[in-house]
Amino acid sequence: MITSRGALIADSNSVTVVDAGELWMQAGEENGLVRSSLKQNRERLNLHIVPFVGDVKLSQRSVPFIRAFEGDLREGRLGRRHRLWIGCKPQLAGQ
Repeated sequence: MITSRGALIADSNSVTVVDAGELWMQAGEENGLVRSSLKQNRERLNLHIVPFVGDVKLSQRSVPFIRAFEGDLREGRLGRRHRLWIGCKPQLAGQ
């Protein structure tokens, strides 16, 4: 994975999607995000992201990976309840 500053991060030094999600939640709390937004973000993380891609290292995700995940959500391959939630994957891809 290459950071926004151009540094290369090896897979062995990369965090997982679940770890990054926890950092995202912590940052929201520290920055005073309202309770309802924190709750909604936690639900999205725990219900729609972690069960399916939580163990993926950030260095291993890519736009095609995210698009495939989006397609799986849309087509119901990850379960009926996940078809409704397609909004946040581009953020995971860094777009």
